[in-house]
Amino acid sequence: MKIKLFFCIVILVTGFNGFSQKINEPKEVTELIAKYNSMKGVTVITMNNDMFKTIKDDSDLAEISFNFDKFQIFTTESKAIVAQMKEDFRKLIQNGVLSEMMTVKDEESRVLFLVDKASQGKENVSVFFMVVEEEEDFVIMYFSGSIPLNEIKELEK
Repeated sequence: MKIKLFFCIVILVTGFNGFSQKINEPKEVTELIAKYNSMKGVTVITMNNDMFKTIKDDSDLAEISFNFDKFQIFTTESKAIVAQMKEDFRKLIQNGVLSEMMTVKDEESRVLFLVDKASQGKENVSVFFMVVEEEEDFVIMYFSGSIPLNEIKELEK
């Protein structure tokens, strides 16, 4: 009887693991985020979803209403690091890891909306980057989780 109970528990546990959704962040993105997190000269702000909800109403990010697993902001004042970051994103787009959803450019700034290419054609994406480039500032906002595309489209407005 104990053996049957043990096997039932094992089957249930492994069955539930199979049904749990794991965010499939591309390896190249994971490596890039780890690189920026440890890079000297880069300021990193990391927030969980609860903290984000408490501050977003008082910020430019009030339009974001989706949940996410991870949210980070990367910024630097180093022109050399900015050049490296631009090159890193260019490579990820060129290699088909990220897809440029949209670019907004005006006289003062340029904003890129990037998503993981593996999520293309789906209702949700697992990786979303918003890269903001201004004359004096360079900011990368990184979201991972199960992010509805319709929410990202709201940001574009």
